Amino acid sequence: MICGLSPYGTAFGVALDKLGKSPPRAKTAEMDWGLRHEPTIAAAYTEETGTQLAKAPRFLIHPQLTWMGSSFDYFAVGLMLIVEIKTANAFAADDWGQ
Repeated sequence: MICGLSPYGTAFGVALDKLGKSPPRAKTAEMDWGLRHEPTIAAAYTEETGTQLAKAPRFLIHPQLTWMGSSFDYFAVGLMLIVEIKTANAFAADDWGQ
């Protein structure tokens, strides 16, 4: 999206979303299932890597640059590591890119 390569949105749309000014999106079945499986995938990650994860706050804002913020899924406990958990629809594999 940011680079103008996504057919799903624009850089302006991302900015509105991150600022909390975009219109509410209807939750899709894919979004619902992704959120349902996130804790299970996080537990499997911990089991396979031995790295404990802590759920990140919903949205973090830089302490000095208050215009800069981001959302993360998990942080690795004791490490400088962000862990993003995503699920994928195998039927949409052609949309994943190379």
